[in-house]
Amino acid sequence: GKIDIGTGSVVTGGTSARPELESLPPIEVPSISLGKPVKYTSGVPMVVPPGEAGYTTLDMGKNTKLVLKGPLTLVVGTLILRSAAQMIFDTTDGPVELYVTNTLDLNTGSLVSTTTQVTSDSVIMVAAPEGKTVNFGAKSQFYGYIYAPDATVHMAATYELYGGLACKELSLAAQGRMHLDTGLGATLVSTLPIMQSWRVVELPQQAAV
Repeated sequence: GKIDIGTGSVVTGGTSARPELESLPPIEVPSISLGKPVKYTSGVPMVVPPGEAGYTTLDMGKNTKLVLKGPLTLVVGTLILRSAAQMIFDTTDGPVELYVTNTLDLNTGSLVSTTTQVTSDSVIMVAAPEGKTVNFGAKSQFYGYIYAPDATVHMAATYELYGGLACKELSLAAQGRMHLDTGLGATLVSTLPIMQSWRVVELPQQAAV
């Protein structure tokens, strides 16, 4: 819908408006029960093991570490990564799918990383309400895919994305860098929702009888 590219950022390849507005399918959030809010301040890494997990709020304090071990499906209402906090997508043994339903705020000074460079293994789905701002302010070389159909995404220059991004509005900071993995689309078919449609068709007279 709208893109704001900061001074010093470079877009290679062609740029042109689509003939009509693209309709992004809504996110189907998995039915996973959400646990109580967690405000984590311990110096011991918080490890979310393989399987399914859910939190209403996950607030990672300064100098903390969050490890998401795949194969994992994680649903979080509000996810905050404060300055000097780390979040690691450990996809060594399987993919990680992170669903955020309200707020995603990766503060400046925080760190996000992936253990592999397989872009289809780390997926962030942001089902935030329309008009919600999603902040990718962390320092990162993130190999994965971000899907936020109704959100405004702010991506700092320190957050370098290798993979793909789909959102309603994008603000790319000065000196920002994004790299599209052109082979990513086919691998996400089973993950992303698919738009379906139908129409009324008049039956032939013989079939109607």
